[in-house]
Amino acid sequence: MINKKEEWEKFGYVWTKRKDSPKIPSIKELKIHQANFRSVFKNKKNLNWLVLGSTPELRDLGLRLGCHVTYVDQSLDMITKMNKLVSIKKRDKEIMVKSSWLNAPLLENHYHFIVGDVTLNNLDYPGYKKMFLVMQRFLAKGGYISLKEAVIPDDFQRNTFEQNLAICHQGKMSLNDLYLRCRFITWLDQCYNKNTKQNKPRAIFANFRQLRKKKIITAKEFQKLYKNYNLISHTILTKTEFLKRLKKHFKLVSIKQADSDRYDFYPLKIFLAKVKK
Repeated sequence: MINKKEEWEKFGYVWTKRKDSPKIPSIKELKIHQANFRSVFKNKKNLNWLVLGSTPELRDLGLRLGCHVTYVDQSLDMITKMNKLVSIKKRDKEIMVKSSWLNAPLLENHYHFIVGDVTLNNLDYPGYKKMFLVMQRFLAKGGYISLKEAVIPDDFQRNTFEQNLAICHQGKMSLNDLYLRCRFITWLDQCYNKNTKQNKPRAIFANFRQLRKKKIITAKEFQKLYKNYNLISHTILTKTEFLKRLKKHFKLVSIKQADSDRYDFYPLKIFLAKVKK
């Protein structure tokens, strides 16, 4: 993976503040995952639900849908923190596996549904490509993936930071959405390595400091944007390359917006695909 386990543990506080973090699954996104599941499995119970990571909302959703839930995370610290955030108390149908995703000791041809919240983005480029094959191996015949991932559009008109800030000031975009656009889209030219396919978190937060120094953003806005400070890198592919990798092992069923495209391209999309067996 790109990020060492120590980095996740150091900056994990960003993910534990569920009300403030822009990275957690929203109610809308959870409804999309639920609709994806029910569109293919209807009301079947006792299916095997695999979560890439320890995201409490995705684990709870699987249990609510009557599934046997397995979740895989390499950081015991993150697992401990996320376990404090689950809402369902009875968890006898849940199994934890402490491992990296690429080398997880999971049963092959076993899981019916794999879900993840910005997961492949946390792998380096070689691992990103390999993960599609790994998921194919874990899935049972007729299994599906429902993944929220950040992708780069191949051709679009990108708003500047100032344009998006003006939309924020109009009350039409949250500062959390502004942060996500900066992280994944707005500053691609400055903060993206085309060779490794990774963004540069140090450069992203350095930009925020410069904007505060130039008084383009207020001290209050800076504090809200900077609360997301972390040095976790992300691998981001163009939408075309992402689909090319996915279609080697899966049949694409749908792509749904994690949020609105009202202002400019929103980077997070939820992909539903059926495994090829």
